Amino acid sequence: MGGSILAGTYHSKSDVDLIIYGKDRSLDVYYQLNELGTDNEWIEETSRNYELPVDQVLYLYDRKRRGILNGVKVSINFVDISSYKLCNELCESFYPVNDVSLYVEEGQVEALFYPARVKVSGNIEEGKIDEIISYEGIYSSLLFKGGKMRVDGVLIKCENRNMVIIGDRKFRGNIRRFV
Repeated sequence: MGGSILAGTYHSKSDVDLIIYGKDRSLDVYYQLNELGTDNEWIEETSRNYELPVDQVLYLYDRKRRGILNGVKVSINFVDISSYKLCNELCESFYPVNDVSLYVEEGQVEALFYPARVKVSGNIEEGKIDEIISYEGIYSSLLFKGGKMRVDGVLIKCENRNMVIIGDRKFRGNIRRFV
């Protein structure tokens, strides 16, 4: 368990945060877990906090990751047991990109972790995009489900790859399913 229970700050309306460690265990839990009841408060709050339309938030909501069980709010968080450093190589060129069309392959377990990391295919004027890294947890399930996406973020050009970062302090970014 984690969240407010771990910190000792829980109260009668606190949710229960379950933490699942490791790639194989995370996938096992995700695929075997029955869907939780819908947490409409989370949907409304996310729409307000991120200034997103409710229909877009519904694409982001995943009843295998958060919801209500026996009247209690539950969040399921997945943690990679290996460490990750953003750039082991020289990176530069931090600038916003808007409405980039990318394809995300379904089922990349790294999408469930924080930060979410997925390999992508797509091009922009500046070159090929290889990866999305999202520091906004609300996009994890959408990235895990994969498909065509429209992305606003910050482009980082590294020696061997180009990444789009979501959740930069100056430019929050956004990921939308493209149908």
